[in-house]
Amino acid sequence: MNKTIHFILALLVCSVCSAQQYQSLLDQSFIVHSAGNIFVNSNSNSRNIIQLDLPEKTSALVYRITTGAAATSSPPEKLFQLLKNVLPGQLSMEASLAQFVISNTDGKSIDHFIFSNVFDANAFLGKQDHSWTFCKQNSGIMSICQATQSCISPTIYFGFRNNNLATPVSVHLEVVAVIDTSKQANSVYSYNIANGTAQSVKYLISNDRVNWEELSLQPGYAHTLKRNQSKILIRLVTGISTVVTYEIHPEDRYKIVWNAGRWDLNKY
Repeated sequence: MNKTIHFILALLVCSVCSAQQYQSLLDQSFIVHSAGNIFVNSNSNSRNIIQLDLPEKTSALVYRITTGAAATSSPPEKLFQLLKNVLPGQLSMEASLAQFVISNTDGKSIDHFIFSNVFDANAFLGKQDHSWTFCKQNSGIMSICQATQSCISPTIYFGFRNNNLATPVSVHLEVVAVIDTSKQANSVYSYNIANGTAQSVKYLISNDRVNWEELSLQPGYAHTLKRNQSKILIRLVTGISTVVTYEIHPEDRYKIVWNAGRWDLNKY
């Protein structure tokens, strides 16, 4: 009887393991310039953004960031190869995977962020501080390796910031996705929202009428929002008391307008 139970448990474990697999997404080196270098070279920036499209059925990410001299040479073993010795179910989420960290001895460090939408990523890159939010962040890191389930969306953005006034920092970024083949594939819908007014406007987006995300749209610009829902809600607030809420759909295009003394929404 006990042997039968153990055999069934082994089959269940093997089934879970076979339903999850690793996929290498990124293996890239780059330089984040110092703030002082901007005055010498106008084309440089002390912040970098790396855009990453996640495969369908991604359930988690494992990423390794290496800085300084260690980032300019090939790592002794790639992160993707190291993970082949670890079952996805054995990963500790939202924790440091210290066994995979490449040590950095030259003292150079970087701030890193993960953004779940292009608007926050662009605001970060454009140094519009206090107008962007992140889903994950680590400050003053020299080398790090982490697994996370908190920043999973069709497209994510890794942000890097160099606070050093004089010294650029070399960075090497590796990203590996955990693919859960047992998950149902997600449909991704696009919502087009334009600002048809001569001034900036803020609006709110929600999937459930409970949790709202605030976005900002410049005059004459448009947003293309990617969502897994076939309908979402948009809310426009004028002053402190005038609120309109509409259900919008991906097959239509929408424009924010000023109508009878309040923000409103039209199809076009």
